[in-house]
Amino acid sequence: LAGVTVGVNEPYSPADRVYFTLERHARPLGLPCAMIEIRNDEISDEAGQRKWADLLTGIFSDLEPSSGSQGSGRRGL
Repeated sequence: LAGVTVGVNEPYSPADRVYFTLERHARPLGLPCAMIEIRNDEISDEAGQRKWADLLTGIFSDLEPSSGSQGSGRRGL
């Protein structure tokens, strides 16, 4: 992830209740979940959108085999 700044709970923390969607929709179903925030200026044009789509596709493709053993098996939520 060269050139990508990654922060944990920055600028928000669980105290800000930013995880409501995860707590409401994913965790009760036992689904693996994560929150990703991308700065607007990073995806303001087609080139930036493609860059992030490709980057996230690669990351999620690498994670897919391990996620199959968790949750209810429901997809597309």
